[in-house]
Amino acid sequence: MLLRRLEVRGVRCFDQRVTLGPFVDGLNMIHGPNESGKSTLMEAMARAVFDRYSVGGADIQELRPRGSSLSPEVTVEFEWQQRCYRLHKRFIDDPRSVLEIYDGTRWVARHERDAADDYVRQIFSGEVAGRGLTPVSGWGLARTLWMLQRPGGSEHHGVSDAVAAQLRSALAGQLQITTRLDAVAERVEAAYREDFTPTGKIRKGSRLQELDDGLSARREQLEEARRRMEEADRTVQRMESVESELERLAQERCTVVSDLEVVESEVARVEKMRDEVRARREALSEQRDRLDRLEQNLRDVQAALATIARGERSLEAMEGEREQIALRVQSMEYLVHEADSALSRARSARTEAERALRHGIRALDVLGEWQKYRALCEQHERVWSLSEALHEAEKELAREDAPTEEEIEQLQDVEREADRLRAMAEASSLRVHMHAHVAQPVKCRVDQVDDADETTRVLDAGEQHEVSGLDRINLSLPGVMDLDIASGSSQARDLRRRVDQLEAEACAQCDRLGIASAKEGRDRRARSQAIERRIEQLREKRAHALGGYDDAASLQTAAREAERRVEEGRQRMGWADEDLSQYDSPVLRELQETADKARRDEEQAQGIYEERKQNLEEKREEQVTLSAKLREIQGEIDTAETTVRAVLGSIGCPDPDTLAHWTEEAREQTRTLEEEVGQLEAELPGEEEDPSVRRDTVRAALCEIEKREKSLEHERIEVGVALDSAKTRGAYEEAVKIEEEIAEMETTLARHRQRAWGVYLLRSILTKRREAAMTEHLPGLEREIARMMTRITRRPRTVALDGTIRPRGVESDRGEWYARDALSSGTAEQLDLVMRLAIGRVYSRHITRTMVVLDDALLYTDPERHDRIKELLKVLSADIQVLLLTSHPARYRGIIDEEGRFDLAALRLTEDSSLGRG
Repeated sequence: MLLRRLEVRGVRCFDQRVTLGPFVDGLNMIHGPNESGKSTLMEAMARAVFDRYSVGGADIQELRPRGSSLSPEVTVEFEWQQRCYRLHKRFIDDPRSVLEIYDGTRWVARHERDAADDYVRQIFSGEVAGRGLTPVSGWGLARTLWMLQRPGGSEHHGVSDAVAAQLRSALAGQLQITTRLDAVAERVEAAYREDFTPTGKIRKGSRLQELDDGLSARREQLEEARRRMEEADRTVQRMESVESELERLAQERCTVVSDLEVVESEVARVEKMRDEVRARREALSEQRDRLDRLEQNLRDVQAALATIARGERSLEAMEGEREQIALRVQSMEYLVHEADSALSRARSARTEAERALRHGIRALDVLGEWQKYRALCEQHERVWSLSEALHEAEKELAREDAPTEEEIEQLQDVEREADRLRAMAEASSLRVHMHAHVAQPVKCRVDQVDDADETTRVLDAGEQHEVSGLDRINLSLPGVMDLDIASGSSQARDLRRRVDQLEAEACAQCDRLGIASAKEGRDRRARSQAIERRIEQLREKRAHALGGYDDAASLQTAAREAERRVEEGRQRMGWADEDLSQYDSPVLRELQETADKARRDEEQAQGIYEERKQNLEEKREEQVTLSAKLREIQGEIDTAETTVRAVLGSIGCPDPDTLAHWTEEAREQTRTLEEEVGQLEAELPGEEEDPSVRRDTVRAALCEIEKREKSLEHERIEVGVALDSAKTRGAYEEAVKIEEEIAEMETTLARHRQRAWGVYLLRSILTKRREAAMTEHLPGLEREIARMMTRITRRPRTVALDGTIRPRGVESDRGEWYARDALSSGTAEQLDLVMRLAIGRVYSRHITRTMVVLDDALLYTDPERHDRIKELLKVLSADIQVLLLTSHPARYRGIIDEEGRFDLAALRLTEDSSLGRG
């Protein structure tokens, strides 16, 4: 699939409609800050492609924007096998799914609802989802090629069986692999699915399940028949037990009736005694009520008398305290008057001192303006010096004319390529080493690239001569032989021509940049950057020296203004120029100290006056509070006296002493009645000897006997009916028939179960055999992954895959084996990335062009490997479509064209909620 356009509305942070696209065939990048919605866009696309439009539950509800009732809507335009599709899907409220195909002029609807979902799922080789959202394992090809943050995370989930079969077929160089093993496996799989689910459980509704359920049902019927037989035996025993129990209850009934007559007479005697006790208790209760009323009245009178006595004592004490407070108030009023007089004197002294100080202040103002003028002159000199140094540094930077970093990188790439090709040419060219044993003239004809050089040389005895970098050499030894040696390859010649071209290109770039080599350009660039840093430091120092002024001109203007103010003050005071530097008179300091002392004295006098005034106010408030409390206590005394008179008048008592005498007499009468009631209660029988309790017990026993007799009679009737029913049902014959049927069903079930588990075992063996057979086509993919890992890490690596096309581990060039879990976080994420890229490249080359999604995939990768991955992505963009989601767009600068960049932050600012290219 190639993504062309994506439109989202009502999904999490996207409450308004947003549109991204069109996407290019190669590298695309969606960038924006954290929480701007990059991962949400990819999740919305995945939900639209793989989830049923009618899916429900809390998970799909979470797609709604927070606090909103909008229904999520997603539109995905994509290309598959050179045909353009548009899928529109709406979830939750009014759910729908529509798949359209572009016929060259317009969009035509082809599928709706479940048919549209099934068609798209078939395109991606996805699996049918159960209830709820489709898990990542059911995404088919996308579960491998889409490296998302959510759902499912960035973990490599392997490859589905359908996609794995397509990849193996592609790597094997044919469209489909059919073997006898596959044919057998299909038949075994069909037989397996008759009785088992894909997870290995017994399938509901299968023949094996039906036989097992039927056998269980018949066994339950057999247990029921046997239970009925046992129940009939128990019924006979129960009838005999009921009849014997009825005989025993008849004898017990006679004994209980005779006991009940004796107990009834004893109960009558005890009831007469209890009536007399109740009468005495009523009299005692009335006497206790009268005593309680008298005691309550006595307590009220005593409490009121105590309140009166306590209030009179408080009045005496507070009267004395009120007289003391009045004397204290008079004393404090005198102190406040005295403090007010002192405050007036202090204010007069301060006014006089400030009048003497004004003249000195004017002099100090002139002196301050003179000092400010001198400081501004010094500051202007520092700024002028820094400006001169900054001007010189800028001229030096202009003379340097250093090349840019990109131009240096291009020149270095050309020089490195020339060195590499020169080494390859040297390695593939002819090398001749001559060693002379005696003096011998040698005529040499050398072919080096397009040049031919003929030389005649005499080698002395023992002299050695070596010629290298040749395509051909002709040696002529006069009178001995002619020897013509050729390398037999044109590679060295071609490499040298390429080296000459690269050297010419490097020279042209050097001439254009005005340098001799990339190293000189790098040095000049470093010097230029050092000058730029120095310029920046000088600008910071000049800005710091300017202080709050904009430039040197405004600083000079301020200095002239200060000079004018100094001149005006000097003329006003009548001073000469030399007086400014000498005017540090002790008189000014003395005047200032006198004024400060007068100000402090005034503040101190003001504080004393306010403190004394506040104390006077507090004492007056205390006097008022005390008077109010005296009135409150007098009111309590009056209320208590009224209470005493009301209580005594309500009961007709002349005084409190008489009330106390009446209360004591009532206590004596109450004690007498309590003793009489106690004597009568002692003559009554206890709870255990109470005849009424025994009567109730006997009556209850008699009722229980009657209930038991009725129950047994009813039970005898039921047992008789059960015995008749057991005789007519024939439970024994039914049990024998069921046992025969069970034996036959067990034989059938054992035969079918033996066949089913044999198929289960054969399927397991064939699955392992198929995995072993299919791994024969993985080396091509393993080599592709190994080449990419070597290119990123710059270390030779060998990668091994398992039957599900997951990386089992990595082997280094030293033969050390590292499992997937033993790799570092950076290497592990690079391996997962390379797996996706390699699978996408194989799929795009052999089946159809597809897309790889990378959502902030490189969290642990160092900058150097990140740059290599960028180069790899640029190369792979010719085969696959890559969609990068990142919050750091600068990391991918230089590999993505402008039409493939999409700024998500710009989307949130546009009024029409449509995204343009960034």
